[in-house]
Order: sequence, then C-alpha cells, then structure tokens
Amino acid sequence: MEEIQYWQIDKIESLLQLCPYDDDTKESIYNSIPETREEADELIKQLWFDHIPRDPRDQFDKMIKMNTLVKTDHKYEYICNDCGENWISSSEDTLCTCCLSPSIKSLDD
Repeated sequence: MEEIQYWQIDKIESLLQLCPYDDDTKESIYNSIPETREEADELIKQLWFDHIPRDPRDQFDKMIKMNTLVKTDHKYEYICNDCGENWISSSEDTLCTCCLSPSIKSLDD
C-alpha cells in the first residue's frame, strides 16, 4: 500500500472547508488524516459527496444530479371533508394540511 500523497492531503483540507460538518467532526478528520492512498481516496469521495459547491450553478447541477430539487408545479387542489380546509399539493397522495385527516376530496374532478 502506498503512502498518502500531498495533493490528497490538500484536497481533503480544502473539501472539509466546504462540508456542512460541525467543528468537532472536522477536527476529528483533521486529526486522523488517512495514511494510505486508498484510504485517502475513500475519504475524498465521501467529502466530495457531502460538500456544498460555492458556485450557485454548481449547487444547482449537484441538486439535479442527486434528484433533491422539490417540484413547485402544484397541480392538485383538495378540500378536507372533516374540517373544510382547502389547499394545493404537488402530490396525489396527501393528507389534510390542517387536521391531517385522510378524508379529502379533489377539487380537480
């Protein structure tokens, strides 16, 4: 097994600055830098997955790739049969947003 290379240490330190970890977790990673290239590669992969890009375009691209964007094209309108509350949802499978009742009726019918 080969020793960790300097560029890997630098990459780990720079990615840690972009990760949303608490200070204790970052300190723990700093204090236990991997000793082999393979361990460093695994840590770099994990940090790359967890990091938050600085550029908004890169943030958007990452959200698209990870399928984490929330749809905002609300297309289902409902009314609750129990409390009378009406609301719009992007999902067909929903509960009343006021009383959490499953007894709802779609107004789109």
